[in-house]
Amino acid sequence: MDRTALFKATVKTIRTKNKALGVKETSRDILSPSRRRTEFGSKAKDVLMNITKLRDFLLEHQKDYISPFR
Repeated sequence: MDRTALFKATVKTIRTKNKALGVKETSRDILSPSRRRTEFGSKAKDVLMNITKLRDFLLEHQKDYISPFR
């Protein structure tokens, strides 16, 4: 069941209510790309890249590891 129209109407109602009350919208803060980068985050990204490279290498050379006659 598609509830897109109901969702849009609810968001519009909340925005109208907040505007009438003088409440600032903070929805952009949730998806903000300007988050600070931490050392943990950069190390985690490096680990993810290494795992991806290893996976790609293993998929590329899969036959060499699986074939019993090589």
